[in-house]
Amino acid sequence: MTIQKAMLQTFRVDFAEAVAALETQYRCKIALGNITYDAQSFRSKLEVVMQNEDGVVETKERIDYKSHCHLIDLKPEWLDRSFIANGKTWTVVGLKPRATKRPVVVQAADGKEYVFRTVDVIRAIVTPEEA
Repeated sequence: MTIQKAMLQTFRVDFAEAVAALETQYRCKIALGNITYDAQSFRSKLEVVMQNEDGVVETKERIDYKSHCHLIDLKPEWLDRSFIANGKTWTVVGLKPRATKRPVVVQAADGKEYVFRTVDVIRAIVTPEEA
């Protein structure tokens, strides 16, 4: 059997369903990274991230936000805060401190993550009363 891209996409979905019980049992999030493949084999990084006491998955970006947000004029309480920009609702979920142009990690309503400029997040979150 030759490995094809469509098969890998199906494998990724099946893998997520197969590890769902483990995620519940161990209170974690299990994800496959990028898959590289040739005709007969494929490889992927497996990442397991544990949940905290509140059931929140503590990703590297969340931890970095908590420890570095004050360096770029963000407030700690803005983590998990939603705001509206470009007609869509976004939620602040982390920070990439080494990124210079777009360090703030946000999540769209569909669960996909994007990066925003700090100034855009501040402008969207800060209300006139807070300014």
